[in-house]
Amino acid sequence: MTEPENQFKPLLSVVIVTYNSIPFIGLTLASLLKKPHPRCEIIVVDNNSTDGTVEYIKSSFPQITVIQNHHNPGFGIACNQGMAEARGAFFLMLNPDTIVPEDVVEKILDFMTLHPGCGAMGVKMIDGNGRYLPESKRGLPTFSRSAFRMLGLAKWFPSSHRFSGYYLGHLPVDKINKIEILSGAFMVLTRTAIEKCGGFDERFFMYGEDIDLSWRIKEAGFDVYYNPDITIIHFKGESTTRDVRYLGVFYEAMEIFYDIHFGKKRKPFFKVLVRLLILVTKLLSTLRLLISQNLTKQKTIFPLKGKFMVFSTTKNISSIIPKQILADDEPQIVNAPIQMENYLSGNMLFDFSSFSADFVIRTIEKNEYDRDVMMLTHDRCYLLYPVSASRRTYVFSLIDFKVES
Repeated sequence: MTEPENQFKPLLSVVIVTYNSIPFIGLTLASLLKKPHPRCEIIVVDNNSTDGTVEYIKSSFPQITVIQNHHNPGFGIACNQGMAEARGAFFLMLNPDTIVPEDVVEKILDFMTLHPGCGAMGVKMIDGNGRYLPESKRGLPTFSRSAFRMLGLAKWFPSSHRFSGYYLGHLPVDKINKIEILSGAFMVLTRTAIEKCGGFDERFFMYGEDIDLSWRIKEAGFDVYYNPDITIIHFKGESTTRDVRYLGVFYEAMEIFYDIHFGKKRKPFFKVLVRLLILVTKLLSTLRLLISQNLTKQKTIFPLKGKFMVFSTTKNISSIIPKQILADDEPQIVNAPIQMENYLSGNMLFDFSSFSADFVIRTIEKNEYDRDVMMLTHDRCYLLYPVSASRRTYVFSLIDFKVES
């Protein structure tokens, strides 16, 4: 390869797998492209979406490479398709319901350069309300760790090395550390590690493949890092967590994982015990989900009560928001980031197109009192309302004002 050609070859390849991802994918791509990096390429692999995701990406983000599957082969297969197309020395596997800061590419490349032994790296994730997501750093889900988590001991002893090992609660949230398991929502991989370990195990349709790959990379002698110097918003896949069917897929993935990594080393009695733990956990999770869905049906979502601060540089932004959404007739308009510290005493509504993604992430991260947070998408076509308690994000279409999910 000649020198000029090498200058334009991507160092980082972002791979995003989509399935009916409107409107979240628009926010993800908009945040990635607010400050385009010359050595970064973005590849979207679509698993046969029926909501117009592919057409939307091609029309709104023509610079993105799109691989369109005409059936849904599963997350792992789609990830491998994206990596096969990618040209970078590093891969960023990114979920389509995330918001990343503008300097994310520089920070990834700097970190990987400073840590040559790193085979995989994850980051600090918060949800749409600013809550830290414990899956940002995880330990290998052994039987004891999983049992302690299911029994609630991890919540009672959140900093215990023994009882909170599932989420590595003994490790500080704000310090770089070597860990064992990363989340597939944001997962940086080196080409060297993938070439040695192989890609995602295609026996997993969805869920579990990130745990499996993280552990194989670690077992192959590479370091796996948690890097909180990068913080992202992850809306936590609300398009799937509401559905009982996806809980079944998740726990089937856990059975596959245990069979692969522990099945040959354990006696039949242990295998029965593992399956029993998975079954009980599945039943409890299903029950919680059904109760949550029933409570949600009984709850009036809007108008949202309380005082709202609207972060926007558009003076007439209030006219864009349907009156039925906010009970507050005269929301406070905050139009300059320097005012941020003075306006964190109430609920927040962000006009994403007005400010940097980094500003939005940092401000939401300061939401320590569980105030309501809403997000106006970059194209101002949708309003997102994440609710941490139910692990759901309501989507309001502003074109004809209706609840999409």
